[in-house]
Amino acid sequence: FRFSPEVCAGRMRNTPANCACPKCRAWAAPELADRGWISNLPYCPCRLAGADQSWNDDFACHRGFPLFCRFFHPGAKACIRKGGNQCCYDDKGIYIPAGTKAAGTPDRFTGFLDHFRHDVVPYKNCCNRCEEPDACFLYIGTPSGSLLGARADHRGCD
Repeated sequence: FRFSPEVCAGRMRNTPANCACPKCRAWAAPELADRGWISNLPYCPCRLAGADQSWNDDFACHRGFPLFCRFFHPGAKACIRKGGNQCCYDDKGIYIPAGTKAAGTPDRFTGFLDHFRHDVVPYKNCCNRCEEPDACFLYIGTPSGSLLGARADHRGCD
């Protein structure tokens, strides 16, 4: 049994209600309406070398072992985390701004299970499972108007 592209527009699971695209949109509506928490996140350093010791290497995209970057942030060579903000960098250690899958994302939840349910699963639904062309922008934002892009330090990143 296959659902029509109008209903799911992508890879299916058992029912239309369980499809990634509707789940992505259902997650995005309240999330985009309540973005005040992002203003409490620390700014991303413009360069990876400028990160102080309070930043931690992201285990899923570690600068010493970037093999897994391709699964969550294709194009990034390293990501770091602090206080719910994830910042990703290219092969020259330069910050990657929101608008691409390589960019870091803010995390509303930092505990492993809550982070997985409320941050990782929506990312997978919006950016990997849903095939609607603009679905991932609901999660990562756009270069000109960051929706849920990581909070960048724009005081010198340009």
